[in-house]
Amino acid sequence: MKASEHGQGMSAAAQVATTPDIFDQILSHPFGNRDLTSFLRVSPLFFHMAGRKLYSTLPISNALNTVSLSGPSGESSGSGSYGRDQLLPYVRTVVVERAPIPKRPIWAGWEELPPLPFVENVIIQPADASARQQGGQDTSLPSNALIERLCPSATRLHLATRCYIRGANSMQPIPSLSNVHTLVLKVRTPDIHALWQVLGDSEGASPPCSNIRQVHLLLWGDVSYPSKVFRRIPWPSKTGVSRRDLMDLTVASYGPSTSRFLAQLCAAIEHLGDREHVKVLHLYNVESVLKRYAEWAGSLGSVNGGTVEDTLREMKEAFCRETEGSGDGDEVSVVSFNPATTFYDTFGLYGGDKQEAWYISAAIKPSARLTALRQQLADRTGEPADHFLGLKEHDVQTILDHYKE
Repeated sequence: MKASEHGQGMSAAAQVATTPDIFDQILSHPFGNRDLTSFLRVSPLFFHMAGRKLYSTLPISNALNTVSLSGPSGESSGSGSYGRDQLLPYVRTVVVERAPIPKRPIWAGWEELPPLPFVENVIIQPADASARQQGGQDTSLPSNALIERLCPSATRLHLATRCYIRGANSMQPIPSLSNVHTLVLKVRTPDIHALWQVLGDSEGASPPCSNIRQVHLLLWGDVSYPSKVFRRIPWPSKTGVSRRDLMDLTVASYGPSTSRFLAQLCAAIEHLGDREHVKVLHLYNVESVLKRYAEWAGSLGSVNGGTVEDTLREMKEAFCRETEGSGDGDEVSVVSFNPATTFYDTFGLYGGDKQEAWYISAAIKPSARLTALRQQLADRTGEPADHFLGLKEHDVQTILDHYKE
């Protein structure tokens, strides 16, 4: 009877509040940031549960200060029992975005900011392909000193090319985070040559992130969508799609795969192996890219005589040769070649853009219908199906409908 009376005396909200599992169930749904922010303000009971999700990933940029607890006029904007300072310990990932430097500085006094205590990942956003700068150093990212101040505990650094804005004459290398032991790279084939500029000179006295021990490198961008050719040729003309039209589209699709990229890839792998503590290198999509390049080069009559297997073995030997004599005793060097899907399953689509999303749908995870259409076109033209990786479903269907033998 007393228990019943006690239950009747409690409000419905109070009874729910005694059941944390119900909160977890509510917040397990994929709410947007605006919804989570609303939960923060509903009740102190929701504050930390919603805050843990809302603040697990924190963006910063030249124009976005999500860390300081005071506004531009010095007023408090996040202290107290339920202020922002109570949520910053939940940050596990810091995403460094690109933005122009604002006229009014928003990071004044950053030297006095306390570090984010439990950051594990730092993700540096790639440069926008459409962004331009007239000379000088690339200023689209916050200074390395700020990143180093906020994220000293980070153990994993994620980078993706493009590494700098077009038109910039120079760039800052990666921030030097002494606890980072894992480097995750997404590299477009046209950008391989610039990799050493970002990672710093391995022969220097102390390259940035000098304690990196393992590297995960995804190679992509060997195929692109031939949009310029589509604008140039009649599509389709009244007389149909000619073989010349089809070959122009194919050549444009493989435009990023120049004859220099293979040598640049080998040089990048040697550069990684030359870093003092790096012993483990996991490569993703490299084998598929090399097979496509060999097939494409062979169709042009420019085969260099070696097989893809020979090239992979040479890369492995070059990396292991560079790691010999490092200061890590008898630790054995490891090189692995993995499919692109393994990379995305492990690290997700960080720093991605429309171009990368298209590449995934075209070369990594094409639909069953697109794969079938490409094979139909290959059977009809006698060309390998991979020659049509740059074409979308509608494009391939149009060619099949209007192709003239």
